[in-house]
Amino acid sequence: MSLEEPGLLKVEDLRVYYKTRSNPVRAVDGVSFSVKRGEILGIVGESGCGKSTLANAVLRLIESPAYINGGQVFFKDLNLLNIDEEKLNKIRWKEISLIPQSAMNALNPVMKIYHQIKEVITDKKIKFSDKEIKEKSEEIMKRLMLPSYILNAYPCQLSGGMRQRALLLLAFILNPSLVIADEPTSAVDVVTQRKILEFLDMQRKDFGTSIILITHDIAIVAEVADRIMVMYAGKILEMGDVTKIFENPLHPYTKTLMESIPILGVKREVIGLSGLPPDLRNPPAGCRFNPRCRYSRSTDICKLKEPELRYVDNNHLIACHMYS
Repeated sequence: MSLEEPGLLKVEDLRVYYKTRSNPVRAVDGVSFSVKRGEILGIVGESGCGKSTLANAVLRLIESPAYINGGQVFFKDLNLLNIDEEKLNKIRWKEISLIPQSAMNALNPVMKIYHQIKEVITDKKIKFSDKEIKEKSEEIMKRLMLPSYILNAYPCQLSGGMRQRALLLLAFILNPSLVIADEPTSAVDVVTQRKILEFLDMQRKDFGTSIILITHDIAIVAEVADRIMVMYAGKILEMGDVTKIFENPLHPYTKTLMESIPILGVKREVIGLSGLPPDLRNPPAGCRFNPRCRYSRSTDICKLKEPELRYVDNNHLIACHMYS
């Protein structure tokens, strides 16, 4: 489907596959969404649902055996999938920055943090003096509650939480319009997690930065996101206002994700999801969630026809035959 609402980023029918000896793995299979200016969009789903592949495809950072099979990615009306590498490189970091999952792998282990920041700025041909770089860095470090000594430290000298926040410093140093944060709170303690989420919300409110927050932890999305997009097996199953969906999730998969969240002070059975995600080389016919869905057992249409992502309410989309 095509989303008509205006936005800073607009993705239409994006398909990213992985070559195999047999059929290709359909990691992202016909995904369409948009991100508005100053909005935080939370993307959730199990591991392997296509979240990270989607993030890398937006900036054309996927590598073989992955390839883009089709679709369009518009940023400020510029199709990122059609422009040459030189033009795209001018957009990376300056206009759109990506925070990958592993901070230690993303940071250069033989360069101090300050020199990595300076390299990003120099690469984009922005003329900042050393004093200006330090002032800009310290301003962001203050928001991230990072000590000033990290600028002269190597990544191996920092804790995991500090490395993760140092990567946030790099991502925001040029004040990009859009930041894609892939699991920015994974593998950190709850105190650091809180600092990171507060920082992301602060950047959005103070500078109008748009953020795509990718996580497997749906509770994190509830804290800072404006909208939520639920992915499963390379498809979008539900998308809409985060408050509305948390209060009344419609898709059976979203409901199951909500039921898996323990609530402090509330005694209830935490219901898990049985079975495993499908093999995306040979996905099941019909709805890809149907082999694990509690409702598909009573109807055949779920096994025969793929549901269309459609509006069921204002700005609330769902791909489920129960609401067709």
